[in-house]
Amino acid sequence: MDEPRGIAGQAMNVDAFTGDGSTAAYTMSVNPVSENNTFVYLDGVYQEKATYSVSGTTLTFSTAPPSGAS
Repeated sequence: MDEPRGIAGQAMNVDAFTGDGSTAAYTMSVNPVSENNTFVYLDGVYQEKATYSVSGTTLTFSTAPPSGAS
């Protein structure tokens, strides 16, 4: 008989930033270990992983988010 399995992990961290039209790199509060562990939204719209990269705690957009975008 198979043993019950669960999901292990820590609580999700949420960082919020506001675009200024020129900044493309933002510092996250934790290192997500992998880009696959990120979910990025601009003004509530999910961003495909091809539109940004992650290195350590730095999230870098291929194009800076527009001024006022959250």
